[in-house]
Amino acid sequence: MVYSKINETGNLRLLGNFKDLKGHWEFINDEIISKFGIDEDYKNYLNSCKRWMQAEIDNIESPSTLTAAMVALRSAELEAYLNKEQVGTIEKNLAEMEKIKGFKLDFKHLSTLEYFTYINDLKNGRKKN
Repeated sequence: MVYSKINETGNLRLLGNFKDLKGHWEFINDEIISKFGIDEDYKNYLNSCKRWMQAEIDNIESPSTLTAAMVALRSAELEAYLNKEQVGTIEKNLAEMEKIKGFKLDFKHLSTLEYFTYINDLKNGRKKN
């Protein structure tokens, strides 16, 4: 997996096949999802995107005040989701993992693979290494 190799080596040139930042992110995100699965927050975000896109499609296919109102509603719902306070989430997760696992985790030296492995361990009920 590319993201694992980047984590190990720090060599960002491994992403050289992509021409834009969005392509880089989508590629890495797809790899992370295929390895670790998808969490509920991300599912909710994707469902919100899906509802917004469907409202846009409905408005294009059958323009009316109702479909335009649905686009506005779904757009506001998506914007509210995107603006939701998420500061400190990683730090909060690490603090919780430290408490449960019983040892200190240095987030500056913790790889993405290790982080998501700990998250999966907690989700699956494995408390100690």
